[in-house]
Amino acid sequence: MGKIGDHAIVLGASVGGLLAARAPAESYDAVTVVERDVLPSGAENRRFRDRRAIYVPSRLLLEHHVRRRVRAIPNITLLDGHNVGALTTTPDRRRGTGVQVGSRDGVRIMTADLVVDAMGRGARTPAGLEKLGYRRPVEEHVVVHVVYRSRLLRLAPGTPMEKMVLIGVVSGRPAGMAVFGYKNDMWLFTVAAMAGREPPPSLGGMIFAVEAYAPDHVVAALRTAEPLDEDDLSRRFFRAAKKPIGVAWQLAIGSDLALPEVEGPRSVQTRLGNA
Repeated sequence: MGKIGDHAIVLGASVGGLLAARAPAESYDAVTVVERDVLPSGAENRRFRDRRAIYVPSRLLLEHHVRRRVRAIPNITLLDGHNVGALTTTPDRRRGTGVQVGSRDGVRIMTADLVVDAMGRGARTPAGLEKLGYRRPVEEHVVVHVVYRSRLLRLAPGTPMEKMVLIGVVSGRPAGMAVFGYKNDMWLFTVAAMAGREPPPSLGGMIFAVEAYAPDHVVAALRTAEPLDEDDLSRRFFRAAKKPIGVAWQLAIGSDLALPEVEGPRSVQTRLGNA
């Protein structure tokens, strides 16, 4: 394939971003993948199987090997630990010229002949194009309200279980489940629901929810499994976040509630602070 330009930038180092970086690597002298998070150098949960086996890698292991393969391409650079800012253009805004990237060392402009946005839900390209005077891309929405919960379990050695169990939603039952085998008798148990329904938050509730449609031996294995992740994460998170969020909220609304024209409850702390 012939050369198209000197430099291409891909925003986001997800699997989609890594695959997007591979595509222009043969047509540009250099490709830079900009990622906000610092990427891990390795992954756990690796297991070698023969060619007849089914490979069910964890997401950590899969992403690790995709990153490893992309890093091995000589003209691709993974720039992690950097935030993505505004797009840059020519003065007449007719052509994009690159993107602003920032880190603890400051903000700089990276010029490029091509910018690919692979940041998913965090993408700023639609708003950036609108700010530059272009219309947002047309979006189509299908609202399904999918909610899922997952737990990492360890089954007792010798427990009869397929390497992968996947039960999808059907008409009249907008819920499903999956069990994936990793390594060292570790399994990922996931329950999903849609159309306004939600899986129970507890492990016991998740197992109870799938009893009606999961095979008996799968339910029995789940009931004797040892949970490997921590319980009640959401409750602990919101309890820990309550105080700092409360302080920020009081600072935000305190000056507003100093005005008698503003409606809202005024606690003793708010009244004292405004006084």
